[in-house]
Amino acid sequence: MTSKEGFTESYSDVSSASSDYIPYEVGILKQFPFSSLLQRMTVVTRTLSTNHMNVFTKGAPEKIVSLCSTTSIPYNFHEVLDEYSGKGFRILGVCYRKLESNISWHQMHKSPRDKLEREMTFLGFIVMQNVLKPGTADVINTLKVANIRVIMITGDNISTGVAVARDCGMLDPEETLVTVEALSPSDTVHKEPSLQFKTATHVESNHYSLGITGHSFYNLQTYFPEVVPLLLSKGLVYARMSPSQKTQLIKLLQERGYCAGMCGDGANDCGALRAANVGVSLSEAEASVASPFTSREPDIGCVTKLIREGRCSLATSFSMFKYMALYSFIQFVSLLILYWIESNFGDWQFLYIDLIITTAIAIFMSKTDPYPKLVARQLPKGLFHVTIIASVVLQVILQAAIQTLAYFILQSEPWFTPLKPNPKLDNIVCYETTVIFTLSAFQYVVVALVFSSGKPYRKPMYSNIPFLVVMIFLTSFNLLILFYWMPWVSDKVLQLVNIPSTKFRIIIVGLVLCHVLASHLIENLANSDKFYEFCLSFVTQKSLTHQTQTLPTLNVEFKPNQIDGQSFYVSI
Repeated sequence: MTSKEGFTESYSDVSSASSDYIPYEVGILKQFPFSSLLQRMTVVTRTLSTNHMNVFTKGAPEKIVSLCSTTSIPYNFHEVLDEYSGKGFRILGVCYRKLESNISWHQMHKSPRDKLEREMTFLGFIVMQNVLKPGTADVINTLKVANIRVIMITGDNISTGVAVARDCGMLDPEETLVTVEALSPSDTVHKEPSLQFKTATHVESNHYSLGITGHSFYNLQTYFPEVVPLLLSKGLVYARMSPSQKTQLIKLLQERGYCAGMCGDGANDCGALRAANVGVSLSEAEASVASPFTSREPDIGCVTKLIREGRCSLATSFSMFKYMALYSFIQFVSLLILYWIESNFGDWQFLYIDLIITTAIAIFMSKTDPYPKLVARQLPKGLFHVTIIASVVLQVILQAAIQTLAYFILQSEPWFTPLKPNPKLDNIVCYETTVIFTLSAFQYVVVALVFSSGKPYRKPMYSNIPFLVVMIFLTSFNLLILFYWMPWVSDKVLQLVNIPSTKFRIIIVGLVLCHVLASHLIENLANSDKFYEFCLSFVTQKSLTHQTQTLPTLNVEFKPNQIDGQSFYVSI
């Protein structure tokens, strides 16, 4: 047993106990379950062979100390609490009260909770250590590198939260944690609301984060709502938060335009998990019912996988949208040219395009796995984003130009015989239809190839083996019907005309290669960081300016304080 000037640290060895040791038999007569609002739980017990009952309470130390008589509280209470919480330990305060022997069992059960939890004797702290799981720091670092902001919402002491935030890398070693303290009129001597930003070290420019408790969070919204945007932008550690406050914080972040994900493993997290855009339960208990995702492993390693899968799915959806849009426009331009000369595609030609090419590509194009690395760049938030629209429009112009150019090159060939429309026939078998059909068949494959680009959200196209096989097959078959005349297939089924010039066939291949090159350049431009940043700044310039103007600024004025280190006050 060691003494620490007021507090006593006790250690016992159960194995050294006597074999004839008889433990006390204690019965629990009444239980007040843990309340997140009160931040404590209480039981009323009675030990056999005694004529009185005892009340035991455990909970947040700052709540426990408010229930105890001042004479039972050690003089170094706050010093020891700050020491252990600063090391990242989870701390519970424990106190008890001996009820008078004349209080009966019925009287005890009729007594309200607040009458039992008063004038108690402080017993000490229960100090627990939660060791970080091996992969936690790596996951948080991965999220930060990907420009995904990570914050902590906890019911623990704020000092414990800050210590854990530093250990896991949420708070950089050189970064300062500024504590926000908002007091209501009832908490101050002058009966006026007070707001202070406290720190123990010097704040370097804008490199700081904010920490706040649930009590100050409530007062900040009530008396200083103009500072809430600053808290939402710079807040890192939210401590002593009740379940309703966790939910409220998620909703406030969403109102500011954040896409909020939430990880939790307890019943207190259910509301926030339900309110978040993406809720991940780290246990199979109550939280798993409220959240759409449940991790089989009780750690946050699933978060990066979930984000990669989500980004891959969204990128694939955008690619499928662009491919189906281009499929429609390619066929539209083809039919527009053929209708101009009073011709059309045959039934088997439509069937080859719609069933064999488009359907096969649509089925296997979405089978690509997510890219194994998270990147800082985010995907567009909707289909009608400027980068997607720009990509589709430029690709449509390109494919229309390629088909139009092929049509005019065909007309310049000496062996070309123009179609003479016959109102009584379908006018399908002609050079124009053969060239437009063959070229457009390649174009469907080209746009599928271009829109299946891999990184940064998906693996390379060649990793999707079924899709790669389909692309090779379609390209090979298109080359076959272009260069090799198969009477039964080319003539009877597809209703094509044998092109007499090998040189013209090579020109078609050259146009296809030019389409591949130009289409890749357009897609790389549309997906480039510079183009993305340009479009983002162009679209959101007014919105960002408005947000910047509404955020309060900090005029830092340090005032040394022997207890709190240094304080600086906010100027709105």
